[in-house]
Amino acid sequence: MLLQRIPVNVFFLKSMRIPYLQPFVNHKNLINAMSFLKKSVTTFCALLFLSALLITSCKRELAEKQATPEEQSPTGRLTVNPYSLSNVKKAIEQVAARENRTAKIRMSQGARLAVTTANETAQYPTFVYLRFNPTNMTGAQLAAVEADTTIKLMDFPFGNPEAYADSLDEAGINALRDGNIYVVAPSGNPRADSLLFAANLQAQALDTLVQIPEEDTTLQMAALETAGLKVNLLGICLLKRPHGYVRYWDPALNNGQGAFEPVRGMQVWALAFGIPIHTYTDANGYYEVPWRFSAGTIMGTHAKNSRVNIKPLDTHGTLVQNIATLTVQFITGSIHIGGWVGSCTMRDGKDFNFSGHTQVRYWSQLLNAYYFHDQYATQDNILKAPQGMTCYAQWANDINGVSEFGNASAPMLNHITGAALIPGFLQKIIDEVNALQNFPSLFNLLGGVLPDMTFRVPQAAEPAAYTTRLAATAFHELGHASFFRQVGASWYTQFAIDLLPDNRVTGNPYGTANIQGAGRISLAESWAEYIGQEHALRRYPNGQVRSTNREIFPGTGLFNLSTLIEQEFYFFGGSWMPYGVFHDMRDPYSVAEPWDNVSGASILQMYNTFSSSVTDWCGYISNFAGSYGGSLGTNNIRQNFVNHNQACGVTSFGNQIFSQAVQKNNCSAGEVGTFVTVNIPANRFRSVSSQTDADAMAATFAQSEANRLGDCISPPITVNANNTTNRTMTLTFTRLSTNVTTTFTVNPGSTFSGTIPSGVYNVFMTPSNATGTYPIVYSINGITQQYYATVMFGSYLIQGTMCTINTSPPPSIPVNITNTTTKTMQYTLKNLSTNVDYNFSVAPNGTLAVSVPQDNYQVLIVPVNYSNSYPVVYKVNNSTQVYYATVVFGNTQVNSPVTISTSPPPAVPVNVSNSTTVNMQIKCTNLATNYDYILTATPGTATIGNIPEGNYSITITPASYSASSPNYYTLYNSTQVYYAAVTFGGINATNNLPISIHK
Repeated sequence: MLLQRIPVNVFFLKSMRIPYLQPFVNHKNLINAMSFLKKSVTTFCALLFLSALLITSCKRELAEKQATPEEQSPTGRLTVNPYSLSNVKKAIEQVAARENRTAKIRMSQGARLAVTTANETAQYPTFVYLRFNPTNMTGAQLAAVEADTTIKLMDFPFGNPEAYADSLDEAGINALRDGNIYVVAPSGNPRADSLLFAANLQAQALDTLVQIPEEDTTLQMAALETAGLKVNLLGICLLKRPHGYVRYWDPALNNGQGAFEPVRGMQVWALAFGIPIHTYTDANGYYEVPWRFSAGTIMGTHAKNSRVNIKPLDTHGTLVQNIATLTVQFITGSIHIGGWVGSCTMRDGKDFNFSGHTQVRYWSQLLNAYYFHDQYATQDNILKAPQGMTCYAQWANDINGVSEFGNASAPMLNHITGAALIPGFLQKIIDEVNALQNFPSLFNLLGGVLPDMTFRVPQAAEPAAYTTRLAATAFHELGHASFFRQVGASWYTQFAIDLLPDNRVTGNPYGTANIQGAGRISLAESWAEYIGQEHALRRYPNGQVRSTNREIFPGTGLFNLSTLIEQEFYFFGGSWMPYGVFHDMRDPYSVAEPWDNVSGASILQMYNTFSSSVTDWCGYISNFAGSYGGSLGTNNIRQNFVNHNQACGVTSFGNQIFSQAVQKNNCSAGEVGTFVTVNIPANRFRSVSSQTDADAMAATFAQSEANRLGDCISPPITVNANNTTNRTMTLTFTRLSTNVTTTFTVNPGSTFSGTIPSGVYNVFMTPSNATGTYPIVYSINGITQQYYATVMFGSYLIQGTMCTINTSPPPSIPVNITNTTTKTMQYTLKNLSTNVDYNFSVAPNGTLAVSVPQDNYQVLIVPVNYSNSYPVVYKVNNSTQVYYATVVFGNTQVNSPVTISTSPPPAVPVNVSNSTTVNMQIKCTNLATNYDYILTATPGTATIGNIPEGNYSITITPASYSASSPNYYTLYNSTQVYYAAVTFGGINATNNLPISIHK
């Protein structure tokens, strides 16, 4: 396997018996080289050549900035981690021998490797590398690890030599995962020691690693050589610090065209052969890892910083299905593994660009929400959310079969004394009834790292207006966290207790004004909703969200933030939670809000009025009017709150019933407004001055409603519909300005024409007898969706002369399956749009030609009666996996013929030349399947059997032996001398396996 890329001509330097030359980094060896100048003319000539080499290297460095050279790799294979303690000791001795010096090596206090030579003393930090079983990890153990930034946890053996292959990708990492968690921590770290000696974790110390200084390239190269590599260093990028940008795709930016948005505060890490080195992205999403790597490495990201720790909670599916992966991911955290990054890529810049509906993009969005919250809180002069927050990022099931947002919360459990809250709260975020009670170990684990915030996003598909809605939700919850700092922990603890019961009623998920703690809930939720939408509007001026007020804005349509923040009169349609009052205190006067005579109150003034002693609206209004009544007008403040149903003892007059047809009066020239019947109940508007004033408010509001809901008569738009499916289609147009619905029916295989007024619509397309096995391509004026049931095109502008709608089945794509194994194979193609499985079975040495609808699929291949002695080569188009059991090919685009094949790997003959007088047992352990192939080599030369192509550990054991008469065992180019059994690790068996044994 190709591994590393490093650029200097070591062969020439070795031939001169001069220490390695390290241009641009280590000048000590150049000074040593200069001392030879005084000793011999030969050395002088050699140094002239070296000078030319330096100039050439400088020129090459300039050229590399203009064009990336082809990266070359060292030959050979890593047999051990180059930074393993035992290997580094060998490398130190090798370097000392080259320089005719003696090196004394010992472990010093402080867990450092101390090296003393004739000229110098150096100390190198060491690290413990261990693994443990996460199944029974306790919350207390996880909390201790989370508090230590020097400990790195991952779910694959990132300190093993086989991880450092320049072809390492997601499939390779998956192959290395074994259900354990691997840890690297500074030697002597007490928290790491506690993991190692904890009986419940079954931990095992695997190695001690040594951090060789980045400037000591001589020792780095020697360590590579002693670990099994022969380094060819010409024309390769040397000693580069990884740098670049971290971004995610945000379709709401760039006027809806989309753009990659920088991720702020993301940890970016790279591994120096298992030793983690990290940095964080800045305000531009830029990072530079503070370490020069002699070659490529494994890199990735972690959504964790001093501001917030994003903890993944993958609950999609069922807990029974996912308990193991949920536990491992929750322990290791929000880590994304980018795979191998070559040295020339480091030089040119390694960018992490996250797109698609993925967890790492979700984590990135949450990190940015914290960043922008801090910016906006500073602009408003209010307190930011506390430092050191923990955020659960739940990756969950759809809600009632629809990819929709679920609950979000800000319980602040890390910042309040809320032990009584923990069981009920954690249970609320898990879908299954009594799920956590059935998994006490998971409950214990979650209890160790409690959330300050939680967010729920559906795993299956990205919801509509995803980025803007997630930002608005996050700003809402961060508004709670900021509010927490203003009112204090005791106030907020009681608020959290009040929220725990399920008090939902129609129109308001929090219940009625009679529930316990209604005053606190109303204050906190109204403020969070206001400040959340205010900050979301700064982030996305044209962003869309769903309405929180189902009375005024029924249905599930999307609305512009700028519209909703002004038009939503009551929060959740429940007048005991007056979300609109804060906006009314700030915005200019509007005829649509005749009660609102207050303008210009600042966010800071409204925020500062909250305190630990204010527990309801009456206390808030009293404090606000007392502080700012002189500048804003006490009666105006009272008037505003009265019309948000917060009278608090103030005498007021309600309007009489209003029920009249009012004509829209704000149409353009040449258009006429329609009449709208406006019904306003008695006492909807209240005045602190007179009955006449209250009735005038109702009349003014009625006109504003007529202007909002009425139409300006204009030419109708023709709708042409073409239905080439075998389903009847129902087309529903709901005009957002009037909530008037128009419905058309289009029969199978037919066309239809109808007319509707121009305007903005929610357009629904519903097939009869919808079935998941029959997906449909829906389009409106060229905008397309593919699904099997109802789809919606939200807030769609229909204007001009024509609207064209098409519904058709997607193309059918051939799938050709070949099975040349001796096993019956089950093939499942799961449609990722419709979640429908297409199942096929092929007998041994059989073929099958089928077809599936064009779309994205997950391909699952399961052998019947599989055995780990019989590995299989699985192929889907050009993607290949080798395994003995079930494999999964994720997210395969099926838009052209697909070829699937299953075949046994090639048989590799084992050729043995045994010139000894005893039988030899040859045990070949397949590293993928862990299966042993046992063969016997009698004296002589013969092909003793065949094994499947793959990676092996080969153990050769003589039937009898004498300690005084060793054998020479040779496998490929590797030789060991010993009298008893020997093992060759990490052997790649391809064409044949040549083994030679002689005395």
